Parts: sequence; C-alpha cells; structure tokens
Amino acid sequence: MSLEKCQNIKKMYLDIGSNQIGTEGINKLGTCLENCLNAEYISLHLDWNKLGSEGALTIVNSLVKCQNISTLKLNLGNNKIGDQGTSALGRGLARCSKLSNLTLCLYNNVIGDEGASSLILFLTRIPRLSSFAFVLSDNNIGQEGQQYIGNSLQKCQKMTSLIYDLSQMDRIPEVISILGKCLRKSESIIFLNFNLIQLYNYTYDNVRVMDKIHNLKKMKRLILLQLYSN
Repeated sequence: MSLEKCQNIKKMYLDIGSNQIGTEGINKLGTCLENCLNAEYISLHLDWNKLGSEGALTIVNSLVKCQNISTLKLNLGNNKIGDQGTSALGRGLARCSKLSNLTLCLYNNVIGDEGASSLILFLTRIPRLSSFAFVLSDNNIGQEGQQYIGNSLQKCQKMTSLIYDLSQMDRIPEVISILGKCLRKSESIIFLNFNLIQLYNYTYDNVRVMDKIHNLKKMKRLILLQLYSN
C-alpha cells in the first residue's frame, strides 16, 4: 500500500536507514509524507543515506505540512547535513506548533557551533515542546556551542524532560560543567538524562565528571537525574 493513499493514518513508523535513497527517492518520500495530514505520531529513520542539506530540507518541509504531529522521532544520523541543513531543520520543526515530544538524532553530520546553536534556537520556539531527546555526538561542537545549547534550553518554560546524548564527545567533564551552570537556572525541567557512554578512542575521567555535576543538583524542580556511563 502506498503512503500516498494513507491520508487518515494516525501513527507511522518507517525505517529505511542505510539504503542510499538518493535525491529522487527522498523527493518521493517527501511527497508521501505531505499526504499524511492526520498523522499524530511519526517515527522516521533515515540514517546513513547521504541526504545532505538538501535532503534534510526536503524532509522537514514535508513534515511541516503534517500539522497534527505531537510526537516526532527523527533519525538523520550520518547524512552530512552540515550547519546549513541543521539550521534549516530547526527552522522547519519550529513551525510544528502541536509538537510536544521530540527525539532528534543527528550524530556524525559535520555540525559545528553555528549549526547547533541555530538548531536549538529554533527548537526552543516550539510552543508546546515538553519532552526533548537529542543526539549530537561525533560532530564539531565546541564549548561555545554547548554554552549556547545550555542557555537556550534553560529558557524553555514548558520543557519538563530532557535527554542529551553526550557519547562520543570530547572533553565531557567540561561540557557537563557548562550545561550544569546553564540548566541550574531552569524552572521547568524535572527529569534530566545524560548518556556518557564512550566507545572507540574516547575516554574521560569519571571522577572529574562526578565533580562537575554539582551544578545540576541545584536545578529548582529537578526530581530525577540519570547519568549513563561506562
């Protein structure tokens, strides 16, 4: 059955990762998504498909037309989206006014401070966003970018749940310290989860990490703090 004929579908799960879809394929997928006007839950896995910035733009422009989406799980890992594509992705998702639960996986996408900052800036404008999980590992985000991410997230007044995957990132103790100083100002987050698991050649000092999380304990409404590590 073609997705073009599923106009009344409410929930959709589509996993076509590692398929080298190409420009024509992603355009067809975008057209199909545009017809799912009543979809409220979409889980879309498009990792390892060489989409680039144009492919990411095609997908988000199609998702924007599904104005009933409340839950979106979007995996665009390893697609060389870059700063331009990441910014366009954030700009598009900010137009999904009913979105309350967002999971965004953007590992290994040549994203720097500019792209990460722009993405988070746009996402903080989603009026109903209460639960946000994101993966930005294996990119080129420095301390300046992490500082901007932290400052922006603490301003999200309706966000109660935040999951941030820090695996495969350099200088994790410093990142934790930066985020802690920013997020301790949050007046809404009650659940916070950091994934610190490291693989390959990435290493960090567990003692230094634990020393840096003291700022997180100062968050006003925090009830549950989870840290996953090696």
